[in-house]
Amino acid sequence: MAKKIKLLSLLFLVTTILTSCLKSKEEAIVGNWEYQVLQNVENATEKQIWSFDAASNVKVTVTTADTSYSTKGTYIMSKKSMGLRGYYIQIKDLYVANANVSGFYKINKLKKDIFVINRIEKEDGKTDGAFLWSEFIKK
Repeated sequence: MAKKIKLLSLLFLVTTILTSCLKSKEEAIVGNWEYQVLQNVENATEKQIWSFDAASNVKVTVTTADTSYSTKGTYIMSKKSMGLRGYYIQIKDLYVANANVSGFYKINKLKKDIFVINRIEKEDGKTDGAFLWSEFIKK
């Protein structure tokens, strides 16, 4: 009987720790993140701010020298999805500069000021041409 109580207590403790880790990741993503241009930096004329809220909405505001516009989608965070280890974010219904950036992303890094993701699957479930690396700095 004592073994069962210890085992149940240990199981409860592990579940609590794993759940709290995901919650802290969900809280860490909330806020405004500036997309970092990784190529042709000298010619970059566009600035993107990705805003994640606690209600699972994502808004991207794109600003150029001539104009500014916003686009919206939703996101869901998960841990160890599709049999894979780590943290993941699924972004739905999001288009930036007429490109569909929706899909299933692996979270490579999420710290208080750095957010790095790479898309491993498109929104339609296809992996061909799905790769999309994105880096952000907290604003």
